[in-house]
Amino acid sequence: MNILFIKKLQIMASIGINNWEKNYLQKIFIDIELSIRSCCSKNTVSLINHIDYIKIKDAIVFLVQKKHFNLIENLAEEIVDMLITNFSIISFIKITINKPSAILEASNVGITIIRHIKKQ
Repeated sequence: MNILFIKKLQIMASIGINNWEKNYLQKIFIDIELSIRSCCSKNTVSLINHIDYIKIKDAIVFLVQKKHFNLIENLAEEIVDMLITNFSIISFIKITINKPSAILEASNVGITIIRHIKKQ
C-alpha cells in the first residue's frame, strides 16, 4: 500500500464547546494519510488514479472554515466523510486533528480516525 500524506496542515478554526471558543479562532493541526485503489500496473502512469494533494488540502481548509464545530471528533468525521465522497478512489484514510491550546497543562489534545473503505 502506498500512502499519500499531509503533515501539520495548520488551519485557524472555530471549534469548541465553551462560549469563548465560539468567538475566537483557534489553531489546529491536521495530519492526513490516505491510499487509493490501484487498478493499473505499476508501469502505467495515469493521473486518473492519483489524488491531487492540493485539492485534498483545499477541500479540508474549505470545510474547516465554513462553520463552527463543537468537537474535534465531529470535525474529523466530517473531513473523512467529505474525502470519501469527493475522492472515490480512496481505499484507506487516517486523519489526526491536534488542538494544542485545548488544555493548558498539556502540550496537545487530539483525535485520530482510521477508515478502510470497501470497494464499491
